[in-house]
Amino acid sequence: MLTARHRQQRLQWAQQRLNWNWRQWQNVLFTDESRYCISQADGRIRVWRRRNQRYAANNVLEHNTWGGPSVMIWGAIGLNRRLGPVIFQNIGPGRGNGVNAKRYINQVLVSEIMPYFQQPANLTLQQDNTCTHTARITTTFLQQHNIRVMHWASMSPDLNPIEHFWDSLQRELIVLQPRPRTALQLEQAISRPRGTSIWTISTV
Repeated sequence: MLTARHRQQRLQWAQQRLNWNWRQWQNVLFTDESRYCISQADGRIRVWRRRNQRYAANNVLEHNTWGGPSVMIWGAIGLNRRLGPVIFQNIGPGRGNGVNAKRYINQVLVSEIMPYFQQPANLTLQQDNTCTHTARITTTFLQQHNIRVMHWASMSPDLNPIEHFWDSLQRELIVLQPRPRTALQLEQAISRPRGTSIWTISTV
């Protein structure tokens, strides 16, 4: 839930960048992580039923409340730029699926961000305020390698355009046939180049 402080910070963030042009935005790399599950209850299935048949077997679709096996992926988009997907291996239960600061540094910052920021450009990294990103080991690493980070207001997923990217990928996976049945198959479905795969579409 958004507090008055959250709303004020989001408003200030937007007002400060209200008059930015594309030359300023082109130097921002928007990043995020997202979790994808084998079983996805998207709420889009509708059925017609008679009165008192709500729980009849033919009107019920069973699914895992926790979503079943899953993968956590990281990605980034910018003006005509795209990084990822980075699929975190051997993730565990709990918040963040076991992705910690060391794993984030090794698999994302070292492998993806550092080579990208070596380009001769005035680049800025956007990331949210999860503990993985704000941990001392992470912030120290970013400072040591002179990677500039955009200030990010708390509770602001709607300010990040990559959220539309995740939604497109989810819609793609929902209609995928045959459906992935294991975490490995889900990983392959996300990373495999396909004709209209979200990872092969030019990003602007």
